[in-house]
Amino acid sequence: MLTNVAARSTMRRALEREPLDAVVLRAGSTPRISPRYWPWDEAVVALRLADALAALTPGTASPNCLDRAVGRYGLLRALGWDATFVLGAPVNDANGACHAWVEVGGQPVLDAHTASYVPLLRLPAEPHKP
Repeated sequence: MLTNVAARSTMRRALEREPLDAVVLRAGSTPRISPRYWPWDEAVVALRLADALAALTPGTASPNCLDRAVGRYGLLRALGWDATFVLGAPVNDANGACHAWVEVGGQPVLDAHTASYVPLLRLPAEPHKP
């Protein structure tokens, strides 16, 4: 989990040098933490803890949706879940900001704001190899 927090703190610098899809896919290639997937309720606790640790990491700006989504994507993949990273544009506001989130089984993970966005980019989960 600490690796996940450290990865979040370097992600913004990586995005200055690399395209978004490369950064996201690298985050999702973290080796599995255990040989089988973690139970969902434990995975959610781990996500919330990683979010809180990332927000408290000295020297980093406050996490935004992109930081959270890339971090959650990487952590869920490491926990054995086939997560999908999603980047969407607002449905009714052509000038509005895009939003990033993660889905498992087509459902958003810890994000209630996705209904007002149309997905523009999905980085689908591939079966995670141990």
